[in-house]
Amino acid sequence: MRLEDPAFKPHYVAAFLAAMPGKMQIIQNSNGGVQPEINQPSLKRVLVPRLAQSIQSEIITQIHRAHLARQEAQALLAKAKRAVEVAIEKGEAAGRGVLGQ
Repeated sequence: MRLEDPAFKPHYVAAFLAAMPGKMQIIQNSNGGVQPEINQPSLKRVLVPRLAQSIQSEIITQIHRAHLARQEAQALLAKAKRAVEVAIEKGEAAGRGVLGQ
């Protein structure tokens, strides 16, 4: 998909289409079937809110921060799981060592 209007940032439009209001419009305009599919004329009917460039940039920044936070949380969870496994196998002190405590 190419955006003709420079007022829209591509990452903002992608985020909107992945969010519930965008998904609902895609489903409403879809060609039917089990997996929603949308053709070019139907896609042109999807309404994307026109926001100031600064607000679009802030939305993109917040989404990026959320992705980074999710990755960090997943890494911490993996580390905690490993610490529990070590604590079960070798004792609580060894488990704390995995966490760096």
